Amino acid sequence: LDAFKAEIPSVFSNQVRLDHLDRRAARSAITGPIDRWNTLTADRVAIEPGLVEAVLDEIADEGEPIEAPYLQLVLERIWNAERVAGSSVLRLAALRSLGGAETIVHDHLEVALASLDGTEQDVAASMFEHLVTPSGTKIAHRAPDLAEYADVPEDVLRRVLAVLTRERIVHSVDGSDRFEIFHDVLAEPIRAWRHDRRLERERAAARRRQRRLYVFSAASLLALAIVAGLAVWAFSERGSAQRQARHARARELEASALQQLTIDPHHSVKLAVSALTREPGDSSETVLRLALVADRLRLVRHAAGAVTAVAISPDGTLVAAAGTGGPVLLLDRVTGRVVHRLVAHGVLGWLAFAPDGQSLVGASPHGLAQAWSLPSGAPRPSAAQQFAARTPDGGLLLVPARGKLAKLGKRVELVSADPEGRVLGAIVRDPDNHVHAWLFDRKGHRLRELAPIGITDIAFSPAKPLVVTTTADGFTIVWNLRTGKRVRTLVDSKNGVLAAAFSPDGALLATGGKDSGVRVWTIATGERTFFLFAHSNPADKLAWSPDGRVLASGSPDQTIRLWRIQGLIGAGSDRSEQPTEELETPPHF
Repeated sequence: LDAFKAEIPSVFSNQVRLDHLDRRAARSAITGPIDRWNTLTADRVAIEPGLVEAVLDEIADEGEPIEAPYLQLVLERIWNAERVAGSSVLRLAALRSLGGAETIVHDHLEVALASLDGTEQDVAASMFEHLVTPSGTKIAHRAPDLAEYADVPEDVLRRVLAVLTRERIVHSVDGSDRFEIFHDVLAEPIRAWRHDRRLERERAAARRRQRRLYVFSAASLLALAIVAGLAVWAFSERGSAQRQARHARARELEASALQQLTIDPHHSVKLAVSALTREPGDSSETVLRLALVADRLRLVRHAAGAVTAVAISPDGTLVAAAGTGGPVLLLDRVTGRVVHRLVAHGVLGWLAFAPDGQSLVGASPHGLAQAWSLPSGAPRPSAAQQFAARTPDGGLLLVPARGKLAKLGKRVELVSADPEGRVLGAIVRDPDNHVHAWLFDRKGHRLRELAPIGITDIAFSPAKPLVVTTTADGFTIVWNLRTGKRVRTLVDSKNGVLAAAFSPDGALLATGGKDSGVRVWTIATGERTFFLFAHSNPADKLAWSPDGRVLASGSPDQTIRLWRIQGLIGAGSDRSEQPTEELETPPHF
């Protein structure tokens, strides 16, 4: 595709999937060439219908896709066998006599490689490592390069290439000095042969070491001193043999995982995990990454800059993504196509869809709200400035900026709301650069301040009239929402606490520390129940699953950790009395 780079911009940034044949197309691929042969030549050839169905059954199960190169290799072998026998009919008996489709492919490779001596097979094994990728696709290389990779003289490599070319295992690309394997379908048998050959050498080496162990163990009986020395050596050799056995088993599992990539990616993941458990390393990690991609990858959409917020519509058809590199992208979840590019003012830290899917709202790091109507994507006009307050369930609440809250403007760094949207908690930076936590009612009147100075996050309980603040000096403080009195102080991370989130039933509180630890507290007792440590950078993002069984933590180390919280689920708590002031119900996203 290099030849098209100038005419087709970003030609390498797109992917097009070419599906395998279905059963109808594969049947046409068998009978169509026969009909064409009979049209062009006087040498009439027929094919038994039973052979067509048998080949399709062996190539793939009913409803499964069929690989064209696999089909071609099997039918070409049957064609050659019948022509050598002087038969003008391609018969089912010929397929049976050849051992079936799978045996044809493996026999084709085994017979070709068996014609090489041991040294030439070693050259072929080294060469195949560069002609077949770990994901099972072929790649072409020049003969001098292959000789250098295999560390053999070029004339030796060319003799091996000549044999494999004659046997149709490899072939020259367009008559050049570049070679590749003849069929993609040969990739898996080649990898299996190369693995079996390496495994057999490792087993032979292990057997030789084991025999040496027995010899030295017998000789150790000659003298007590020699026995002691040889005993130590024997234990060392046994450990080496066990390591080699684990190594061989891990490589076997890796090979099996690679073979299953296109057949059963989920099973491939299990095999790769087993290999990684037995022998962690770059090889097993690479196989696991390939398996995970094959099993999970559905769609990738590249953004112009860092992604700062993502939301999925209630019906699951749209994905909204905001970032530092331009407008908010509204994407079709299935195709990845951009449905709308929504103009946003500044970087957005949160996005949320309305429950009916007819609106999208975003919030800047200062909590200022922007909203768009769907499906048109037009900005929703607002008569006054609005804040987007975070709610305990992870949504956003549109709140008109009123009273004292409106006057603070961009001094507001974060706005949260209680479950009913009656009380707002705002983190505000004063002119002296001190950070405060203030409570406001829906009209923007300031109710009270939650000391101390240095607040980093504020979160409301979904079940009790409680609110917590986290501080930069390492404390998490629980407040009574109605009275503003301190309920208890949790001694948290000494380096500072960055985030807090209540579980859906309000029984647990998760906090994220600057020391990269995540702590889970039982609200009723104030005890630290869990200490979760896996991030390499501060844990500054927290979220609970709706059932409260899974806690997600995010960090600048570019990882999201999912923690299964067990043992305290269902502790629950009764919803306490709410403030009595009646206010209009705000729009909730």
